[in-house]
Amino acid sequence: MSKKEINKTIVLVEDREEDILLMKRIISKSDTNIDLKIFNDSEETNELILNDSFRKIRPNLIILDINMPKINGLELLKNLRSNKIYDKIPIIIFSSSTHQNDINKSYEYHANSFIQKPKTFLELKNVLTTITNYWLNNNIS
Repeated sequence: MSKKEINKTIVLVEDREEDILLMKRIISKSDTNIDLKIFNDSEETNELILNDSFRKIRPNLIILDINMPKINGLELLKNLRSNKIYDKIPIIIFSSSTHQNDINKSYEYHANSFIQKPKTFLELKNVLTTITNYWLNNNIS
């Protein structure tokens, strides 16, 4: 039996273990062709971005949380968008924040979308399925 080939990569930058486990479960069940790379340390992720080793991952989609210790998701977004390599990669801010300033900064730093994290598992499943389906299957870039 041959191994099924992975053809899409999502990078998830999230520090809450509970959110990581739920999102990992939902994404892996929604599409088995997705390789989910998880980064839960924003400082380490920022270093990878700045020293250019992040590009080896070749993500098709990046999902960033804003509220993380050390370096927040907006700073990571800004650093990603300052590098031409990541110009065409969709970056979604996925946060529990409802602060207008966070939303404004996300778009100022060229996020493709700002989505508030749902409160229930079913809502989370629906939102993540919609995000991955749209950005990985329906969006033409």
